[in-house]
Amino acid sequence: MAVRPASEPPLAVRSGVRAREKHAIVRAATRLLQPGQTLFLDAGSTTTMLAEELSALAGLTILTNSLDAVRKLAAAGECKPCTHQMTLIGGELAPGGHAIIGATAIASIYRYRADFAILSPVGIDAREGASSYDHQEAEVARAMAQRATRLVILADHGKLGVTSRAVYASPDGIALLITDKAAADKPAFQALNRVLTEVIVAG
Repeated sequence: MAVRPASEPPLAVRSGVRAREKHAIVRAATRLLQPGQTLFLDAGSTTTMLAEELSALAGLTILTNSLDAVRKLAAAGECKPCTHQMTLIGGELAPGGHAIIGATAIASIYRYRADFAILSPVGIDAREGASSYDHQEAEVARAMAQRATRLVILADHGKLGVTSRAVYASPDGIALLITDKAAADKPAFQALNRVLTEVIVAG
């Protein structure tokens, strides 16, 4: 298990790290979704990338605390009609301005029930589960996971075996991990594959 104590880089930086692998992961995630379903998206770099891919689908209800995800979905809607219902969860603006956090956001999440919580952690470990660097963002992710029927974790191979400061989902609470094909030879992947209900390798 690797512990990542350093501060998390800005979203713009994280979005460019292993971008090809992240694109493969989000394409696999879109294949889970059907019109009429409701999903939570957090403010991770991979879930923000997923928001772009969702523009090719129709009829979803999307609840998110990510300003970037809402912007991407809105921009796609300018190019063609958008049939998704989008809700930006209200609350306190996080430092950096990319996410909504705080008690008001968590209370808003508990008003809903979703088919999926699709979350992108700083790391996922076979013993600790999924974790975030920021404690308040972890609280939001935990609430989303608790209010969804299935928790789906999107994590490229660089996040496997990593634990950050705030754990928000134990391994037995994760319905599905989607990672990329470079993960297959990592010991951390083998450990996760043993303890998780389902793992998809994309790419």
